[in-house]
Amino acid sequence: PDTQLIDATVLNNDISVVYTGINVKWGATGDVLIDGNTVTGSADGTGVFVSTTTTGTVQVNDNVVTGASLGISVNGDRPPEYSPATIKDNIVSDGNNALNLTDGNYIITHNQLTGSGYKMQETGSVKTVYSGNTIDWTGLKGIRVSGTVFRDQTWSTSNSLGQPYVVTDDLTVNARLTIEAGTIVKM
Repeated sequence: PDTQLIDATVLNNDISVVYTGINVKWGATGDVLIDGNTVTGSADGTGVFVSTTTTGTVQVNDNVVTGASLGISVNGDRPPEYSPATIKDNIVSDGNNALNLTDGNYIITHNQLTGSGYKMQETGSVKTVYSGNTIDWTGLKGIRVSGTVFRDQTWSTSNSLGQPYVVTDDLTVNARLTIEAGTIVKM
């Protein structure tokens, strides 16, 4: 069930799922911490799903997600002045799409991402900082992008980890989208 609390902490669980393993929908205050969980999913499921507008911190750390159609999905919907959501030290494997980021600022560090689909998906206005991730780019290559860009954003080869941006669904730009020289965009 969906829960509205002051702080959300989900620690050290072992979960087998048909649809969504961990599902946190969050309000305007408090911190979110999802840490140390093991989620075994199904081809139709999501391992970890977080949707939040909190002014507090959002951390998805040290989780293992195996076999889910979508490994980790975070809908930040947080203004740029809030601290970025941190996704670090997770292992996502043997599923379809590894990581989906929607509307927000993110720090993505030291994750291991594999699967047959896109390893990274960005929906809407997403600003990311990547560092030290191990990504197996076999399968569908590139950063999948879609949604509505409503904050100024820059696409570059460094922001896309050297992979092309792949527009797979509708993309509406209602802000300044700068595409740096040498950046590949596929439609």
